Amino acid sequence: MANRFPGLAERTISGPRRRRPGLVPGQSNAEAGLRYRLYKNRYAELAGRLLTEVESLMPLRHDEWVYGPADAGPDWEGYEGFISERHEVDRLAGALRRNARPT
Repeated sequence: MANRFPGLAERTISGPRRRRPGLVPGQSNAEAGLRYRLYKNRYAELAGRLLTEVESLMPLRHDEWVYGPADAGPDWEGYEGFISERHEVDRLAGALRRNARPT
């Protein structure tokens, strides 16, 4: 089977793809909630948190996630799951808001 992600392990993520949590409305529903994915290194950087603190900010229902092959590298690792409660949104956004730089 051909590698769908050639050279992925050697690259780093830049630009819009790694700026914020990604919402996946096509995989969301009223029962499960809003599906999301985020890159944990970038989120930690934006929120001003240690990597070890990031998981505690995730919604209750989350799993580890990697974009691409399992050995893609830390910039491609993160979490995915479902947001089903407002306080989960507030927790994720609040960490970013507290560390936001004035424009």
